[in-house]
Amino acid sequence: MRWGRPAAVPLPPSLADSGWRNGHPRPITVMPQRRASANVWFLHHGRQALCLRLDLSGSVELLRYRPLLRAWTAC
Repeated sequence: MRWGRPAAVPLPPSLADSGWRNGHPRPITVMPQRRASANVWFLHHGRQALCLRLDLSGSVELLRYRPLLRAWTAC
């Protein structure tokens, strides 16, 4: 497994207009009140990828990119 999003994997639709276009890993800084400076992380092993999203309330959304479907699905 590697950090980051491979170029062949598109961003999830909810991130298409955000600053996460490059998909590179970013440092995580945990701040007071359970907030984090980075809130999206990508893991991949080539063709398939995972996207972890942390919202400000602390809940995590886990998405998986499936190349055969060419779509992100909830895990």
